[in-house]
Amino acid sequence: MRPETEKKLISFAKSDLINRILKDKSETENITESAIVEKILLERFLTENSDINRIISNHIFTEDSDLSQAIQDFVWYFSIGEDGNPRQGDLRPIISFVINQAIEPSSKAVISRNDELLSRPTTFNSFSNTDSHIDSMIFMLESYMKENELGEAEKTSLNRDICELREHYRLFNENPEEIEILAILSSIINYWDILKKWTFVYRLIMNLVSYSNIVNNAENRIRFCELMKDISKSWK
Repeated sequence: MRPETEKKLISFAKSDLINRILKDKSETENITESAIVEKILLERFLTENSDINRIISNHIFTEDSDLSQAIQDFVWYFSIGEDGNPRQGDLRPIISFVINQAIEPSSKAVISRNDELLSRPTTFNSFSNTDSHIDSMIFMLESYMKENELGEAEKTSLNRDICELREHYRLFNENPEEIEILAILSSIINYWDILKKWTFVYRLIMNLVSYSNIVNNAENRIRFCELMKDISKSWK
């Protein structure tokens, strides 16, 4: 069965040039001019990675677009390379994107969102482990501080950030609606080189993204696609 097609009228500023290019491409590749335009557009927005293309087609450019779920899927995919370890690359641009485009949840949103996630089937690990992930983050940073000879200024800064993470851990257990999600994400950026090899960090990022409302508009959808393409360029 042939796929359904839809006619779309497109106006070009340089129509003569484009028409000649399309005509020659159509003849050399033995396909229609419409197929040439479609191929060029898809090559521009999709990647050579089928899993990223699935994220784009299933969660971004759909009628019920879910940018938050797309980000979670990409972070999960990033965290499980072929050898079971996180893939090569820097996830900090994605985390910064979340920080800049997220709306902190309103009162009790964390609790209700967590209940919703726990009640639905998911391929990911339990979303109830946010507190243990924060605790693991604290442990890794404390271990780093003990095992390395740090300057006084660096040690003071790291110790201050660890104290703040302990407060986030306490809040999540006692009063989760007051947890500062974006502050924790900022800490992950600051200590990325220390934390990036640990799987729990990616699960923590996914949880924090799920608790936040990401501004889902045309600019952000395109921007997120570009970020995924840039980060995945070095992947096989």
